[in-house]
Amino acid sequence: MSDKQLDELKKDQRIMTRLAEEANEALSVHPTDWFVICGQGSINYPGLSDEESDVDSKMLTIPSFRDMVFNKKPMNTVYEMKDNGEHVDMKSTTHYFHILKKQNINFVEILFTDYWISNQKYKEYWLEIRRRAEEIAHMNPVRTLKCIYGMSLEKAHALEKPYPSKIHLIEEYGYDGKQLSHAIRINEFAKKFIKGYSYKECLTVDNPEYLMAIKRNQASLPVEGARELMQKTIEDTKKITDSFCEKFKDENNPITEYILDEILYNLLKEAVKQEIV
Repeated sequence: MSDKQLDELKKDQRIMTRLAEEANEALSVHPTDWFVICGQGSINYPGLSDEESDVDSKMLTIPSFRDMVFNKKPMNTVYEMKDNGEHVDMKSTTHYFHILKKQNINFVEILFTDYWISNQKYKEYWLEIRRRAEEIAHMNPVRTLKCIYGMSLEKAHALEKPYPSKIHLIEEYGYDGKQLSHAIRINEFAKKFIKGYSYKECLTVDNPEYLMAIKRNQASLPVEGARELMQKTIEDTKKITDSFCEKFKDENNPITEYILDEILYNLLKEAVKQEIV
């Protein structure tokens, strides 16, 4: 085994251990039935995470039978780990499946993550979703492109904004390189997506070293240059989105939508059976 392969193995083990810790701690504070916990964010983009990168996650929870009967508001909370503040985004599976239909790539990405732990009681349903991941991820390509452009505008808005957690970057560099790196990454995603690349390939960038340098504010890029590059990137993403949306309709594939609904129905039916038996 090469040094690079060994490093990757150690990283994978570290992430999986951390996911288990996050699941255990989050559930101890918010006890609930659950479906799966998945790594989210930079760890799902090859080459864009390192030892400094947070291991954030999404945990899909399952409402109790009583909560379903009385239409209780679905769980939607962010738990912060006590030791370092890493985030566990706890979201009801019913809510998550609804969001999937909107094709937001921040939510779709977990269907392709290498880092996940499923509740053994419901593992077959998670594996079925994974098997159909590409189909689900292409349920509505127009919605995907519109989402990407919307995200780009958010990154541009945040580039020089002095959020409390980012003010030190703004004071030192004039901008937050992470926002610029995100905008460039999703622009590249859009270009690959419209060319028919697999979703997993779209999550992979061609020059991770360059993006990591921008992300860490180590690219020797002055604020004027960052501002100009952001604007250029946003304009290109808008051009890609507008051109694509002129050719196709903004509508979900009804067959895929039906399949997704059936998986959710069968998952919740199994959860209710397990609860009331």
